[in-house]
Amino acid sequence: MQRSDYEAKTKAVAEREFGAVNVITVIAHRNLDEDGDPIWRVVVVLGDPQIVAPSKMSGFVRHLRVALPDEPFPIVSFRSHRDNLESSPEAA
Repeated sequence: MQRSDYEAKTKAVAEREFGAVNVITVIAHRNLDEDGDPIWRVVVVLGDPQIVAPSKMSGFVRHLRVALPDEPFPIVSFRSHRDNLESSPEAA
């Protein structure tokens, strides 16, 4: 799957789980884990992560795997919009 398609589908799952207004963007990169297996490194940028229940965040990978079962395992991190701007302005 192309990166842009993966990001779009991941964003749709994130919007369903966290609220469309709260999901700013999704950034994904194909990579390899330490064993050489393919993975997706995913950053979900949220407007206000404080309003998302921790159980929603911890369950996100499960929902993503159901939506994209044939894709490599996702390693997901969450970042606030503000932190995203401060750490990598070009990604915002």
